[in-house]
Amino acid sequence: MKEQWFGDSYDLVKRVLLEAVSDSGFEVFADPMITEADFDNIEQYFRLIKAKPLPADFTTNDGTCLFLDPNTGISKDTKKRSKHHITVTKLKERLSAGLIVVYDQSFNFQINPFITIQEKLSELNNHSISGFYYASHANFLFASKKVEVLEKVKLKLLDIGIPSSRLINLGNH
Repeated sequence: MKEQWFGDSYDLVKRVLLEAVSDSGFEVFADPMITEADFDNIEQYFRLIKAKPLPADFTTNDGTCLFLDPNTGISKDTKKRSKHHITVTKLKERLSAGLIVVYDQSFNFQINPFITIQEKLSELNNHSISGFYYASHANFLFASKKVEVLEKVKLKLLDIGIPSSRLINLGNH
């Protein structure tokens, strides 16, 4: 996350989605994955997106959601180490139970985004993680080791009015 983008329309989408997650019964924690030495608005960031700061000893459990906010998103390259990305391998390490939501803007716009989404969901599936995307101008991955967790959140997203065509599973469009 870069402070220059703090408070933009993407942050409002984050808030709406995380409120739906919270309304689904999850306690939401966020790792802003800040890439700058100074970020003066960190408390305001948590208030805006309606999430709690991540405790040092945090691990996901059945009642929690971890929101990851990298600058760029999820890298398909498992060897790529960057403070701007998270890899599927790192995502798997952080998900013991519960739910992870990732803001993902790492798309090559010369390639159909649906293809990239399917590749990322397939890679998650290879690691025994299920997921779906909220696909829009701001893309978000919802991932869990339990399909029923994802179904619960998906139902809430549909309930607040998000069109089902925006929720992309592995194999569907």
